[in-house]
Amino acid sequence: MIGVLALLLLISTVMAVQKFLQPDQMAQQVPVYKYKHQANIDYRVFILPNPFFDVESFDAGRGYITPLTNYISTTLKYQLTGEGPAMISGDYQVVAVLTGYIFKGDLSTTQRVKIPVWDKTFTLLPKTEFNSSDGNITLDKEVQVNIREYADFAQRVQEEYKSSSTQVELSVKYEINANVETPDGKSSNSISPTLVIPIDGNTYTVDGVLTDQKEGSIVVQEMVPVPSLKGMRIGFSLASVLLALALFFVVKKTKVKREDPLENELKRIIKKYGDRIVAGNGSIPGVDEKKTLVLGEFENLLKISDELLQPILYENVKDGVHNFYVISKQLHYRYTLEPGTVGQSEYVVKRFDE
Repeated sequence: MIGVLALLLLISTVMAVQKFLQPDQMAQQVPVYKYKHQANIDYRVFILPNPFFDVESFDAGRGYITPLTNYISTTLKYQLTGEGPAMISGDYQVVAVLTGYIFKGDLSTTQRVKIPVWDKTFTLLPKTEFNSSDGNITLDKEVQVNIREYADFAQRVQEEYKSSSTQVELSVKYEINANVETPDGKSSNSISPTLVIPIDGNTYTVDGVLTDQKEGSIVVQEMVPVPSLKGMRIGFSLASVLLALALFFVVKKTKVKREDPLENELKRIIKKYGDRIVAGNGSIPGVDEKKTLVLGEFENLLKISDELLQPILYENVKDGVHNFYVISKQLHYRYTLEPGTVGQSEYVVKRFDE
């Protein structure tokens, strides 16, 4: 118990010292201005005049016929909203990337990977800058995508170079970069919604990420209090005091257990040879001191008991004095267990004259 308390006291003291040496404050990035910007792409497919369909365009979210498509009208709607006045600047552009792919992997499995073979970038809308001073900005821009033009380009590549691209895709990327600046600092962010259109074959669908949004913030470094440091200081200090008091009282009240070798020897004899010992009440009658042979070891008394086939008699003379006898017709044999006899390596045999 003393060892455990001492170890716990050492641990709690070390922890308390560490917590008191630890600085009360730490540097932390604290947001002082937050903003959110979002871009949405909407589209509508316009078709060529034809004898089969009497409509001019189709809504988003369906399949379309490539030879009937005149163009795809896309609308970029972008909005940046801050929580207060701020200087906003940035730019946006729209590019179309036409890419031919082949598939790598076994056709019998679904674990196939698209590998680009060639790509071509077209600028649909050159980089255009924007700015605002009130912390908000809104853009609404229409961009046309001539899908048949890109399909014709892919067809020419296939015919010219005998390319066997497994799939050709058109990715229309609306790239928007925004910078927000206040007296506290500056933050930059970008979003890029994208339309993905497969153009190999005579039909296609329009997929991709039509909505992209992000949140941003301007942060400053501030010194803030270390969480729970005060509580940990009090807790470890209190634990150290309580453990120190507990250790003091345990040490104060603890006494070394001193074993009585005489009692231990008596217990050993009774436990080991109890079935051969006969204990009586009071003194053993008929013991003549003149005919008594005193032995220095109990084991010698055992040998005599075995030779004479006599029991061993036990007499508690007084506290700390214990006699063991073997009675015969000629002699009485006695072993006395008393202070000074335990631990001796030799024994003394005293023989009294008859």
